[in-house]
Amino acid sequence: MTRLRSAALVVVLAVGAALAARSGTLAVAVPVLATQLVVAGAPSPLDARGRVVRAPRLVPVVLTALVATLLVLRPRLLDGAEGVRVDVTAAESGTMTGVLPAVALGVVATFVAQVLRRDERRQLVAAVAYAVGLCVVAALAAGWIAAAHGPRGAEVLAVVAAAASAAVLVRAVPLRRLVVLPAAGLAGLLAGGLAAELQDAYAFGWLAGGAVGLLAAVTALLGLAVGSAWVAGRERTWGLPAATSVALLGPVAYVGAQVAGLSL
Repeated sequence: MTRLRSAALVVVLAVGAALAARSGTLAVAVPVLATQLVVAGAPSPLDARGRVVRAPRLVPVVLTALVATLLVLRPRLLDGAEGVRVDVTAAESGTMTGVLPAVALGVVATFVAQVLRRDERRQLVAAVAYAVGLCVVAALAAGWIAAAHGPRGAEVLAVVAAAASAAVLVRAVPLRRLVVLPAAGLAGLLAGGLAAELQDAYAFGWLAGGAVGLLAAVTALLGLAVGSAWVAGRERTWGLPAATSVALLGPVAYVGAQVAGLSL
């Protein structure tokens, strides 16, 4: 049941982002922010003995998410002195340049949160690593917005969403991993190729769509695995694995959109 719930949430968030792209780049920020909020609400990690590790993370992750989303939506905010301005073409076709300063802010906020702790700061390294990891994941989700900026952003997001959805739904089938994982990858490849062919998203047709679909499928499955490892030992924690999966698909969607732009 947990796998099915995680798969369903991945489908809702990914397909929601793809549909929102039809209305404009700004609309994509809604499912992206929803994904980031799920990441921010992640439960505290557990140590090797099953004890809760206090890891302040809500404020750092929310700050990272908001800054990353804003800078990807408005990359011109990064303009500085001559020589450090955002390229016009990059600003128009989408850029993930804003992810790095957002993550840097998240790291600083994490350190400040640790300094403000009034306990003995036990498991300090584990707590910082967990919070920073969540910040990185939340920032990468902005890749969906950067992809939507592209000339065929809406079509590419549909390819990624279709492939990821197919992969996670197949993965939810209660069979052995040796059977399910290859089948999930194949499902992603076929779904991506079909979606690209139906929309004419790439000049190479189903071949490029299948490649992007396979990459999206592998990334979606990897995200589920990482998120599940983070919440291992806890009950009713299907939200974080799904959100991690969707967030990690952000860079995949961005790369796919850039490739589609080159094929014009």
